[in-house]
Amino acid sequence: MAVVIQEMIGCQSAGVMFTCNPITGDERVLEITGNYGLGESVVSASAEPDTIRLSVNIKSNSLSTRRHVTGIVSKVIGQKKTSIVLSETGGTVEEVVDNNTDCCVRDEDLISLADIGLQIHRHYGNARDIEWGLKGGQVFMLQSRPVTNLDNSYTDYEIMHEMDSGHKSEYEIYTRAHWGENFPGASSWIVFSWTFANRNGFFRSGISHGMYREEDYNPFTPAMGVQYNQMMFNLTSGPFDFFTDYPESVPASQAVVALIGHHIEDPDVLNTFKEIRKDTNLPLWTPIKALMYMLYAIITGPRNLIKTKTKYMDDMKYDLVSKLRPLFTSKQILDTIVADYHVLVTAQFDRHGPVSMGSTLKHMFLRLTMEAAQG
Repeated sequence: MAVVIQEMIGCQSAGVMFTCNPITGDERVLEITGNYGLGESVVSASAEPDTIRLSVNIKSNSLSTRRHVTGIVSKVIGQKKTSIVLSETGGTVEEVVDNNTDCCVRDEDLISLADIGLQIHRHYGNARDIEWGLKGGQVFMLQSRPVTNLDNSYTDYEIMHEMDSGHKSEYEIYTRAHWGENFPGASSWIVFSWTFANRNGFFRSGISHGMYREEDYNPFTPAMGVQYNQMMFNLTSGPFDFFTDYPESVPASQAVVALIGHHIEDPDVLNTFKEIRKDTNLPLWTPIKALMYMLYAIITGPRNLIKTKTKYMDDMKYDLVSKLRPLFTSKQILDTIVADYHVLVTAQFDRHGPVSMGSTLKHMFLRLTMEAAQG
């Protein structure tokens, strides 16, 4: 057995630090509460302390990656009417605080204090409840224990990323272009399940129209991905071969503007297109077949879409939303969608694709014409 004897420090400021949000457990936030004098007034709640929140840059869920404080998010100045200090005759005494309108800790000391707290968090491998003190510009860590009052619910960060799709590498570039129109806002997991289940259908359709080759198929390099519960295109995957000649090629430049809405200047994206270009070697018949499909899309796309709309919506009064609204479980919803698979595929592959392609090409031709007219 050992008895630990610690010297009492006559702190100028002291308090408690949580290396996470003490309510939600969000580790992107670090919270410090403090008062002048000893930390007893904070722990015992005998005085209203200052409360400071700082933001933490988390580049990885692994604690092996060093975390850093990025700045002070907010300060709430407490009333701090009294403080507890060491008495010259021994023990402690309560005093009235003269300056209770300022924060009891300087900004630079807050950053230093938080940074040490992150190192303690990393050492123990979990969020910490730390008692600290400041004297003469020196930081004293008095006690550290795990944060025990959390309910282990999901943090905001975890909720935002709970449905993220996997990445084939640590370097992926995503865009909301086009998908922002089809899937506005956040989508449910049943939407993603349906869309990803149809990846083979997308690819088969692309092969039949000369957009892809069979040897291009790779289930581990999807053209789509999910980030922040939103569907996105993956610009680093092969299906964007028609962008690879950008910005040198006029058709590729117009295709970028038509799909994304503006020119791309990001050097990382441009370098990605160049890398894809190196790996692209299509046989002669592939671009010819793709050209024939483009002409077909321009000529027949809108007409066929109107026919499909008349058949299902006007004549058959088809309304998938009305079918799904009275259902209660995800399984019932998915079963109903699968039962109507033929209707959805007709609209998705046979109608949506040609119309989107046709409108993109018309936009490209119109833009080229207007630019030529301007000289």
